[in-house]
Amino acid sequence: MQKSLFHRPRQSCQLRVTAYLFALVTLFLSTIQPGVTDTLVRTEVLPVQTRTMTTEETLRGNRNGGTPTTIAGELRLPLSQVGRMPAIIIMHTSAGINAATTRWAQEFNDHGIASFVLDSFSGRGISNTLSDQSKLSYFVEIVDAYAALSVLAKDDRIDPKRIAIIGFSRGGFAAIYTSLNRFRKAFAPAGIAFAAHIGVFAPCYTTLRDETDVTRVPIRFFHGLDDDYDPAEACKNYSERLTAAGADVSFKGFPGVSHSYDSFYLQQLVVVKGGQTMRHCALSENSKRQIIDTKSGIVFNYNNPCVEYDPHIAYNESAYKETLADILRDLDSAFLTNGNR
Repeated sequence: MQKSLFHRPRQSCQLRVTAYLFALVTLFLSTIQPGVTDTLVRTEVLPVQTRTMTTEETLRGNRNGGTPTTIAGELRLPLSQVGRMPAIIIMHTSAGINAATTRWAQEFNDHGIASFVLDSFSGRGISNTLSDQSKLSYFVEIVDAYAALSVLAKDDRIDPKRIAIIGFSRGGFAAIYTSLNRFRKAFAPAGIAFAAHIGVFAPCYTTLRDETDVTRVPIRFFHGLDDDYDPAEACKNYSERLTAAGADVSFKGFPGVSHSYDSFYLQQLVVVKGGQTMRHCALSENSKRQIIDTKSGIVFNYNNPCVEYDPHIAYNESAYKETLADILRDLDSAFLTNGNR
């Protein structure tokens, strides 16, 4: 289990938090893309109280499982907005926060939406999980997402009925699976739910119990059909199961498009050398609330032979622009619906 940065000896809590938040400010400033936006924003870095749990603790809905952990996120508030504004929580990839993450935040700000880029790694002493996904359970980020929702819902500048979540790659897992009612009941703040769930090239190769019992808000999947990191087929299949159960869901696939197609700084196909991929894994949750290899029935770990390496990533401007346009349209609709409730 990763130790929190706040557990270093001979430092006061206040000093540690100050140092951590300063480091985060430096990180976020370093990724801001000049010229992308003219929108003026107020930027704040806010601590988020969460817990670091095992996969099994999360699956059992153990709200007090694991250890208390402080992470943080960058809140960007468009100054053009008056009164309580809509917001979106952004969940990062296995690489952590990068320029693509910040670009999405700026796109949302330009549209009048506050953004909260949540950093699930730094507060746990993690820089990235590209070559070792066991550093942090995917499921813990579901807990993080709901902890962030609690922070925003208490902010009198944010409309608690109009908070959506979006995630990319690893972060897309939390963005999609926070839609499950079992996780909402276990970890969400009382009376609050996300207004929409958006997964962009998300991993969907794990079949969970009660996976079609979801909240009745929009769930959206966007995927490159040539993705060999987190293949699109698994998300397409899951979206079809959700559709059959009556959920408000859609899947959009882009032919010839690879993973991380929002990474504008990649002008050609790149191999993520040593990067782990579960592209050929078929995982499921058993009755003991464990994730198992569906074929063998053995509890999954990253030594499983289905785990492979060296997937590819590449930018695709057309797919990025189409995804952005669709998301903004879906958010406008979701926020209008929730704002009238």
